[in-house]
Amino acid sequence: MFYGRVLTEDWQDPVTSRARQREQAGALARGHGVIVAEFFDVGESRSVAWARRPQAAALLAQLADPCRGWDAIVVGEYERAFYGAQYASVAPLLEHYGFSCGCRRRAAGLTLPPSMTSAR
Repeated sequence: MFYGRVLTEDWQDPVTSRARQREQAGALARGHGVIVAEFFDVGESRSVAWARRPQAAALLAQLADPCRGWDAIVVGEYERAFYGAQYASVAPLLEHYGFSCGCRRRAAGLTLPPSMTSAR
């Protein structure tokens, strides 16, 4: 499952940004699985908590559903998805439901957190 975000059409083209983030997420997922679902917020600042972003909130709402059809979350650009300590606040919920989350950090290249070292 892919999650991405873009702030505003004034600063970035949502179509181009989504495609770039999706491509980066696909590169990260390669060899681990395939992306079968997408959640993409447009017009939401990264400083807004996940629970207050429509698509991120929808993603979080599906975590407990065993029939959701996906078992990992891939983020094309860490900086688009998380701000400050947001990952630290979302990670325990993901881990509670047995999820993996992989992120691409622009400055550091591809990173896989410990929860993504093996697929569920």
